[in-house]
Amino acid sequence: MKSKLLLVLSVLSTLCSWAQIPTSGLIKDYKFTNGVLTSDVNPTLQLGNTTLIPTGFLRTVISDRNNEADKAISLNGDSFYAGGTSGTAVNKYAISFWVKTTTNESPKRYILDQYQSTNNVGFTVSLKDGKVYFNARYNYNVDGVYTSGNMIEIFSNTINDGQWHHVVCQVLDTTVATPINGFATNYAINYTYSMYVDKILINTVNDGTNIGLFNSQSYGRRAIHPTQPLLIGRSNDGANLNYVDSIDQIRYYETTFSYNDIEELFNEDKPITVLYVDVNASGSNDGTSWSNAYTDLQTAITNASGTDEIWVKSGTYKPNGTLRTSTFLIADKRKIYGGFNGTETTLSQRNPKINITTLSGDLNENDNSTIITTEATRQDNTYHVVSIRGNARNSIIDGFIISGGNANGPTLTTGTASAQYYHTRGGAIYINPYTSGDAPSVVVRNCVFQNNSGSDTGVASAYFANGLNNMSYRLDFDACVFKNNFSGTNAQVLYAGASGYNWIANGEIKNCLFNNNTSTSGASCLYLSASTANSGNQTGINIDVINATFASNTGVSGIVVRTDNGSNVRFKNSIIYNNGSNAPFNITGTLGGPSLQNTISQGGQISGLNVDPLLNANFTLQATSPAINTGDNAALPANTNFDLAGNARIVNTTVDKGAYEYDAALSIASPNGSSVFSVYPNPTNGLITIETNQEIKSVKLFSLDGKLLLEGQNSNLQIDNFPSGIYMLYLESVNGTTLYKKIIKN
Repeated sequence: MKSKLLLVLSVLSTLCSWAQIPTSGLIKDYKFTNGVLTSDVNPTLQLGNTTLIPTGFLRTVISDRNNEADKAISLNGDSFYAGGTSGTAVNKYAISFWVKTTTNESPKRYILDQYQSTNNVGFTVSLKDGKVYFNARYNYNVDGVYTSGNMIEIFSNTINDGQWHHVVCQVLDTTVATPINGFATNYAINYTYSMYVDKILINTVNDGTNIGLFNSQSYGRRAIHPTQPLLIGRSNDGANLNYVDSIDQIRYYETTFSYNDIEELFNEDKPITVLYVDVNASGSNDGTSWSNAYTDLQTAITNASGTDEIWVKSGTYKPNGTLRTSTFLIADKRKIYGGFNGTETTLSQRNPKINITTLSGDLNENDNSTIITTEATRQDNTYHVVSIRGNARNSIIDGFIISGGNANGPTLTTGTASAQYYHTRGGAIYINPYTSGDAPSVVVRNCVFQNNSGSDTGVASAYFANGLNNMSYRLDFDACVFKNNFSGTNAQVLYAGASGYNWIANGEIKNCLFNNNTSTSGASCLYLSASTANSGNQTGINIDVINATFASNTGVSGIVVRTDNGSNVRFKNSIIYNNGSNAPFNITGTLGGPSLQNTISQGGQISGLNVDPLLNANFTLQATSPAINTGDNAALPANTNFDLAGNARIVNTTVDKGAYEYDAALSIASPNGSSVFSVYPNPTNGLITIETNQEIKSVKLFSLDGKLLLEGQNSNLQIDNFPSGIYMLYLESVNGTTLYKKIIKN
């Protein structure tokens, strides 16, 4: 018999903290749910208040863009009045809203109006010829005399298709004031106006002038008059047509947005769509179900949106093509989960440990067991199994084995930035920002990195395109295993930055195990480098290593971790032991080395604890380990609830050191039972499900004092009527396999 399964590890995958809609500078926020006209924020304004005052009674409450009832309004000739602004000199603002219309006529219909004609300043948003028009201007005054800039106009493509469209209009002041001989100032006034529709930039227009003023003269500038009211659905002078169609989620900010902010507003409340991937599927290959799953993972990655989830069935997946530059190219906000058997209907039902899902760089499937860059069978492997390039942000890779990358190729560090490459680094994961302002980021969870190699860096690294400044990246590992990987001159994972060029590398390595990794001339596991080039300092990197275990690795002279100017690196609650040296850190540079907090470091290097952690062969803690209950709970990031094995991260009130938490109750299990039975969820709110490929003979639930509470043969056990606490579950199959398992009832 076989029931659906949850590996406790996978619970983490639903807990990712995604960016939310921007709230900084938010002054007015109208969602119109059930026709409500109050703002979700209510600051004190210069004139009036944020609550909308309606004119008319014709409006109707309608379904929104997600087809949720009573979440938007159709104006039908009504309009609304709100107060002005709280700032006396607003010089940046943004307005975000949704519209749906079929109207197509030449006279403008005013959607929003906060324009004052007396001083000629402010903005209007209108509908004309099926297009959205954004008109705005600034003004400045000298000794109380006002002068206005040009009237700027930006208009969209036609949007009158009866579908919902998201519009953002914003203004930013970038005026530069330059003193002149101590008695005057030159003001290079510049305002930048832009419009986005459905997160696509329509146009950007600059307007400004230069004025020179004596310091004795009074001067001011602004983009909106503070007492001018905001009107929705009509113009202030009443001389223009009203907007009569649908509108939703109007937000007015006294700030401007990054592209990421605009994308979050566009994706807000959008329902998650699952795209299915199965290399052996035989259906319509459109990703809509398990039977019609995409057979190609890259197709799913390319076709997904920022709110979709990609579910990948067990099997081996290789990048498209036969070239060594072939790679899985991860786009912005992709959430990719492995570990499915092809029957699941919820993310929590998957099990990456049983349903092995591999991303492989072994294109010809001919690798042997020798993992070095020069091995003949690896010369056709991809340089990078997974690549995150440009500004691809906030992605998740969860539940995979990533193997077979061999980064032993060439490098190109000159010429066009986007064409540069570093094929000697990052056999498994390669991050490559190549435009000023790029900040790619990815979280890798519940993954195993094995059999990867690199002539420089074996597993993961980034390369900043040469010749550009102001780039960063973030690479986080959570509950991952790094084993049997090879690097040449460096380590398995390289974080490198140079604050002198504003190249910043950020990362967190949490609940991870590094074992049996090899470097011929570098550190076996980590190289963390803050370059001082161009007057940089240690802030080129910002790295935390938390509850990690490093054991049985082989680096030059037994080195496990190298840092260059690594004072912005922190090891917490970790174990570095049995790697062939009493000095596992190689500390270089003039700006200090890493800090160790509650960390075992063989030989006591950097004030580490020089004690044997007493690890088992599988790197878990023995019952007498000094790592038990000696960590620092404050070092754990929020929502760190599980260890590498998926068990409770804290037992007996204090966290252990290393990747695995010791729990005496969990050690009461037959060696072969854990591979036959899987129990989920644990912790549970009431329902326990058991998966096994053998027939169940007995299921028993005991209290910790040995009292039998439930008995049966069912693979589903309901304990919602039991109080919160710890219980013992006994399982036996008809083949004689047994398992004792601690169950936590929330």
